[in-house]
Amino acid sequence: MFISKVLPPQLDASVDTTDFLLNLTTGEHNELQEHISVGDYQLVTQIVGTVGSLLNEEPVDETETEEERKKKEQKRIQVR
Repeated sequence: MFISKVLPPQLDASVDTTDFLLNLTTGEHNELQEHISVGDYQLVTQIVGTVGSLLNEEPVDETETEEERKKKEQKRIQVR
């Protein structure tokens, strides 16, 4: 029996998580679509798992204003 735990990737603090996710999953030549088109389904599964992990993560930034939080939430809804 195998037990696995999916952990979100460690991103540099300067990287906007939502922009990172949008680059992986949207646009004409996004990384996800490229791997689907060549049949690399193992990597597709990893990308989908990464996106799911990052979308479900709720980091707390004490310096963030309510307006900034709302903007981030709207971007997260757009990605979902």
